[in-house]
Amino acid sequence: MTPELKDAIQKSGNNLHLKVVEYLQNANWTVDISAYYLDDTTNKPREIDIIAQKKIYLKNINSSHPQDFSVLLFIECKHLSGEIVFWTQDRSNELIFKRKGLAKFSGNIKEENISSGHHYFLPPSVGKLYTTVGKDEVFDGITQPVKALTSFMDYERSSGLYYPICIYEGTPELHLIKSGADIKNLDKLETVKNLIVELNYSWRKMAGQPTKEYFAIDLTHIDELAKLIDIIDREAENTRSSICNFLNSLESKKHFPESY
Repeated sequence: MTPELKDAIQKSGNNLHLKVVEYLQNANWTVDISAYYLDDTTNKPREIDIIAQKKIYLKNINSSHPQDFSVLLFIECKHLSGEIVFWTQDRSNELIFKRKGLAKFSGNIKEENISSGHHYFLPPSVGKLYTTVGKDEVFDGITQPVKALTSFMDYERSSGLYYPICIYEGTPELHLIKSGADIKNLDKLETVKNLIVELNYSWRKMAGQPTKEYFAIDLTHIDELAKLIDIIDREAENTRSSICNFLNSLESKKHFPESY
C-alpha cells in the first residue's frame, strides 16, 4: 500500500462513520448505512450517513400479541477541524421531540407523561447561531439529519420516537457565548462536548403543504456517544412504561362497573 493511500485512509471521514456504526450494532441497534432520502428542496435523492433503529415492544394486560414502536436515529458524522463557537439562547416553548403514531397506543395520555425528563428540556438554553474557523461542516451536520427525519416521517409508516443527531470528531470541544459579557472575556468561554442545537426548519411535505417546526439536534462528540445512546434508551423505556401503564389502566377499568 502506498504512503499516499495510507494517508488518505487515516484522514477519511469513513473512520468516524465506522466507529459509530460498530458501537450501535454492538448495542443491538439495526443500522442502515448511507441511506438515501428525498430532499424536499431539490426533489432529488440525498444521503444520510446512518439510520439506526431499535424496536420497543408493548404488551398490555389482555394482549396476546405484543405491539411495538421504533426508536429511530438519523445520524450525520462530521470531522470538525476548526474551532467553533455557538451563541446560545433560551429554548423555544414550541420545541417538542418528534414522534409519530403513538396516539394509537396512548390515547389521551398527558403530554407531560411522555415528555417528562426528556434531555431536550433539561438545559435552559440551546445553540442557535455559530461561527467556525475554516471550512463550515456544521451546517450540513445539523441540517442533514433533520432533512432525513422529515422525509422519513412523511414517507414511512413507522410509529416511534425520532432523533436527529450529529456526531463529530476533530475539534475537542465547542465554545459557548451565553451573554454579551462573555464577549469581553473570550479567553474564558465555557466549553462543552455536547450541545443541543435548535433549528426552526421549513420544508414541504409529500402532499405539498409547506410546514415549519422547531427541531432539537444533538451535536455530540464521539467520546460522548455512549452517554447519548444510554440517555435515548432510558427515554424510550420511559415512553414504553407510560404507554403500558395507560393501556393497563384501560384494561383494568373493563373489569369493574362504572360506579366502582
